[in-house]
Amino acid sequence: METHQASGIVDSPPSSPVRIPIKSDLDAGVGVPTRGVRVPTGSNMISIGVSGSPAPPLSTSARSLEAFTARLGRSKEELAKAAQGMEVLNQSLTDTQKEADEAKVDRERMQYALDMEKLRSLCRKEERDIANERIVEMEKEVQSLRGCWNQWSGWRGRLKFYLFSSNK
Repeated sequence: METHQASGIVDSPPSSPVRIPIKSDLDAGVGVPTRGVRVPTGSNMISIGVSGSPAPPLSTSARSLEAFTARLGRSKEELAKAAQGMEVLNQSLTDTQKEADEAKVDRERMQYALDMEKLRSLCRKEERDIANERIVEMEKEVQSLRGCWNQWSGWRGRLKFYLFSSNK
């Protein structure tokens, strides 16, 4: 049995091992086993011993597995960071929604206060208009009373004149 150190490949007689092709990045899975095929040096193949033959060194696949595990670990870390980022983003979105709701309530309160002030202003204007109308009516009454007073004063003066002139 001959081992090629550079590729981790073991050449053995065609009847004992089963040869399984494996991709170096391990993301495509395991290929179809073949029996009795000689593997050229430098290809991406490993030999697994069958029926009691010693297992060959798996340095290439072990390094590939370690690399894959390292990438998987980094992926898990990145996924955890992304999950934390999503949590922060979700909290920020919730806070922003609360602030938007509070701002909406504040705007509604301000609009209500402005509407009430407009109503008060209209009421004051209406009250002023009513007061002005009442003043105009009272001035008319005063003028009417002045007219009556003037008329009464005139009659009184004439009455005095007649009363005092007839006494003489």
